[in-house]
Amino acid sequence: MTHITVYSDYVCPYCYMGYASLQQVAAEQPLDIEWRAYELRAGGEEPPPAYKARIEEHWPQTRRMAEEYGLDLRALRFGIDSRPAHQAYKIVQGLAPEQAAAFHEALFAGHWSGDYKISQHDDLVAIAESVGVDGAALRERLQAEVGWEEVRAETELAQQQGVSGVPAFIFDNQYLVSGTRPPDQLRAIIERVRELAEEGG
Repeated sequence: MTHITVYSDYVCPYCYMGYASLQQVAAEQPLDIEWRAYELRAGGEEPPPAYKARIEEHWPQTRRMAEEYGLDLRALRFGIDSRPAHQAYKIVQGLAPEQAAAFHEALFAGHWSGDYKISQHDDLVAIAESVGVDGAALRERLQAEVGWEEVRAETELAQQQGVSGVPAFIFDNQYLVSGTRPPDQLRAIIERVRELAEEGG
């Protein structure tokens, strides 16, 4: 089974598209997918004005692109600190692993298609409860900063592995592919990785 490590950030629209694309492929074949944190803007810092203006200019195009992946991006927000959301996902993986996948998807949807602020504990608890996670237990762990060290370690590891932007996919701990890829491209990459594994014995 092909192992895929994915670095992403919930405030990155292309990461959401990358998630949706990979989920389509995963529905067709067994994949071992590991989602890791990558903080694009630690602390929720605002992007520089020129960069922000560029994002706003291309927003209609980004929304149209997302529609090709079956996504409706309704909210464009700046200055969102995604660290609490990354922490919450790590906590849920330990607290309720059977709900972790649904929570991961709900974090993306809550930020891009809903009215949730994923930097706020109250909203993270609400998202968690919507997928059957114990909200009080999550809140307690968030307040105790559980998961933060793991988030920081994953972001640092990504940089050591040559990741400079997200989404970033690492296939079988060897092959790094950056950027959103449609399902057909991901299928082709996975097939090639399997061929290389067979050739290597």
